Amino acid sequence: MKTRTTMPGSEMEALRGSIEKWRKIRDCEDADRGKDNCPLCIFYCNDCYNCIVGTATGLQYCQGTPYIDWCNHLVKDHGFSIMDVYQSVPGCETCARLAQAEIDFLASLGKTQNEV
Repeated sequence: MKTRTTMPGSEMEALRGSIEKWRKIRDCEDADRGKDNCPLCIFYCNDCYNCIVGTATGLQYCQGTPYIDWCNHLVKDHGFSIMDVYQSVPGCETCARLAQAEIDFLASLGKTQNEV
């Protein structure tokens, strides 16, 4: 995984916001609405390749992150359609574990800045 050595303050704020989004999802306080409530997606105007996530993985649409496992779990184990995934707060133990994995992944992106 590639990491950046510096991160502009507004990008760091978006990263912190995305981590907070996943804390709320983990704690069943909010739903995952995909790019519509992702501060990083909003900050980068859905330009995945310039996003810190896309830079780290070399992929678009959060491929190569725990987010994909989250989506697959909701479809496979909760019977959601892919569109339902973006409005879901199912709240099982696996959901909490996968949300925490996304938090950990996002936090690792800011470690080089020692700010997250």
